[in-house]
Amino acid sequence: MKFLRRFEKIARYEGVGKNDQLYFFGRCMRGTASNWFDVRDPDDIDETIDSFTDYFWGEEQQARFREDIYNERYKAEVGTTMAEYALNLSKQAKYLRSPMSEHEVIRCVKRLFGASVAREIRPTTVKSI
Repeated sequence: MKFLRRFEKIARYEGVGKNDQLYFFGRCMRGTASNWFDVRDPDDIDETIDSFTDYFWGEEQQARFREDIYNERYKAEVGTTMAEYALNLSKQAKYLRSPMSEHEVIRCVKRLFGASVAREIRPTTVKSI
């Protein structure tokens, strides 16, 4: 979703027309998204964005994300710092349909790092991410 928001923001800023947006949208794709775009061979950027969102951030993907944010644990071997990991999850949470409140995100994210970190982060000391 971050990719999609960034793409739309740049296209608006640069004044790129709808037909050109569709072309550049396809050219920006990598991996699974590129295959998805090639198979669908879309004709309209608005329908493409809706379909892309449904496929990559539909109900099932969002439910899986919610499950992860409630139950997952941070692992240092993932290759990101604790701060990067927390920020990434909080950004993703903002894209949920029926978004989580800031306090709920803080509660969930702090638990990902274990009891010692969770005890230090209080809703009274941290109001937003």
